[in-house]
Amino acid sequence: MRHSIQVKLNLRLWVLPWLLLLVLLLAVFFRYEAWWTIFIALGLVLAFSGYTIHHLRNHLEIQRQMRFGWAKVGDVLEERIILHNKGLIPAHWIEIEDHTDIPGHPKAIGTSVDAQNKTTWRIRHVCTRRGLYRLGPTTVHTSDLFGLFHLSIHDPTTANILITPPILPLPAIQVASGGRTGDGRFSKGNLEQSVAVSTVRDYQPQDPLHHIHWPLSIKHQTLTTRVFENTPTGNWWIVQDMHQAVQVGDTDKNTLEVGVILAASMAHEGIQAGKAVGFIANNQQHTWIPPQHASDQTMKILRALAVSKPGDQPLTHLLKSSRSSFQQAASLIIITPDISSDWWDALLWLKAKGLIPTMLILDPSSFGANGNPSDLLRRLHNAGISGYGIRAEMFADQFEVEDEPEWEWRIFGTGYAVPVKKPRDISWKNLT
Repeated sequence: MRHSIQVKLNLRLWVLPWLLLLVLLLAVFFRYEAWWTIFIALGLVLAFSGYTIHHLRNHLEIQRQMRFGWAKVGDVLEERIILHNKGLIPAHWIEIEDHTDIPGHPKAIGTSVDAQNKTTWRIRHVCTRRGLYRLGPTTVHTSDLFGLFHLSIHDPTTANILITPPILPLPAIQVASGGRTGDGRFSKGNLEQSVAVSTVRDYQPQDPLHHIHWPLSIKHQTLTTRVFENTPTGNWWIVQDMHQAVQVGDTDKNTLEVGVILAASMAHEGIQAGKAVGFIANNQQHTWIPPQHASDQTMKILRALAVSKPGDQPLTHLLKSSRSSFQQAASLIIITPDISSDWWDALLWLKAKGLIPTMLILDPSSFGANGNPSDLLRRLHNAGISGYGIRAEMFADQFEVEDEPEWEWRIFGTGYAVPVKKPRDISWKNLT
């Protein structure tokens, strides 16, 4: 619903009416023609300025339009402010003040509008930071020709725009498949869906007895377990550590933002691969999105990531409190910059219950902090857990977002230009 326009008209020189009255008294009592000349001149100026500003007040209109209801980091946001002058008097001086809170957004512009004409202020802004932002409100400032009056026209209409994190092609990250047969991760009674043995390994205490390869065990005098291939994989649970105390980096390049990009990209990758993807984070909102195959699942996760702020709950508490949410044979993709391994026991407990973790460790040293994840990655490898070190350099291009053309064209030999890339929806929509 469009809000009512708020108009405020002020007289800048409040002493002018008193000065006019003083000149009138002087002209009456001293009967000097110069006083009458001054009085008439001041009166005409005041009357002309008053008529002009009231005319502009009644005939200036603001209209604000935008393209798209949401965008992602790296997109170009387009909007425009249209100022109509439906009157017969031109507005020679106008300041359009924009109260939009998108980072880097221009705040004001100076312009003019001829009589019975309009001026359009078109804004193209590169989205550099995720979040929920507000477009508007808008205030127009103007005055009369002599600057005696000041007119403010405030349009309180606003619209929210969501800027989601980008989805990037990631390096080869092999997510450990939940429910790999013979790896000791199915509870008793789970039905195997494959009988093709890919390899064997040493027996582990949690392995089912019916997976033991008895001929080889007797031959080598040690228990050996069969590992099967082509077994079904479970859901993906993406777990992002947003604990404030472990985040490092500066305002524009930090582990929290890289973790958000990783989570968004992994969610998209999982959905595209046909997985049911869920998301959990220890942010301020305590986000919990159950796994789904739905086509809009990626957008649900992107919306949650767009507004996520760091929280005060450590990763170990998040893993413990989420135990009941995880199903057996699910894949856990854990993104964290915490190399202290305080969460180690909670991770092993989940692994023992049949969950298959893949750790994405954000290297603090690449973000300008102390610490090296090499020892932690080696420890993960020795425990049979997939682990990857993620450095800030992998996302260097993402932190240097540039203004790219909205359209891409291909010129054919005939001279025709055909668009090969265009916006999702290029129609202008009024703010309501």
